[in-house]
Amino acid sequence: MSLFGFIIVVLSGLTGSLSPVERMACGMSGAVVALLPMALSMDTASIIPSSADHWLLVAGLGLLTALIPQLLYSYACPQVGPARAAAAGSFELPTMLAIGWLAFGEAIGPLEAMAALLVVTAILIVPPVTRAAEPVRAAPQPAI
Repeated sequence: MSLFGFIIVVLSGLTGSLSPVERMACGMSGAVVALLPMALSMDTASIIPSSADHWLLVAGLGLLTALIPQLLYSYACPQVGPARAAAAGSFELPTMLAIGWLAFGEAIGPLEAMAALLVVTAILIVPPVTRAAEPVRAAPQPAI
């Protein structure tokens, strides 16, 4: 979990000169490098889709569940600061609880409800980043 916090600090504070796509490419490249040894050790039939339908399913799931949310997160991190970015990244827990309840009929017990409530509360109480006001510059005076 501390690595996730480190990534948030880097994305929100240290990569201001990079575009959201560049920030996302850096993060995703790190994930590929970290998962590559596991992928190489597996049987290729278990990780490579076997038909065009499966390729379309993988592409659709990747687009909707990975690319679009990651792009939005990479764009928003520098705008909201590390504290709010970390809190927003934690919103995955209430989202997955809701999806489990709606799509799979899983029960949400008191512990799960309390955890989701704590995450939502943290998101709401984290103060926003205030940007320093830019100094007002006087208009250039025409030469006489």
